[in-house]
Amino acid sequence: MLPYRGEFLEKQWRSQLLQIISEKKPRIIIVGRPTTFDGRPTEVTVKIEEFATELELLLKNNALEKIEVQLYNERETTKFAHNLQITDKTDINHAAAVRLLELWVQHGKK
Repeated sequence: MLPYRGEFLEKQWRSQLLQIISEKKPRIIIVGRPTTFDGRPTEVTVKIEEFATELELLLKNNALEKIEVQLYNERETTKFAHNLQITDKTDINHAAAVRLLELWVQHGKK
């Protein structure tokens, strides 16, 4: 789980992502797509979509194009994590990521 920090796929991120992907060998990478509560995109949504496109290109350029990148609505996952009364920001991000994957498995899995 790599939370949004404002800048993606700089050299440091590329090497970290490729190392994790090489070690874990996933078939699919789920990227949380943030929207407003009524489903409209935000400024961050655009950046996340750009990240997903860059990630697909990074995978292709490193002979990993068989790994699918999927965007999935992450609306309310952070709210869910906050409702667990977690105070540590890292733990909130982890709980939100777990919830995102739970929702993807339940509803969005292809």
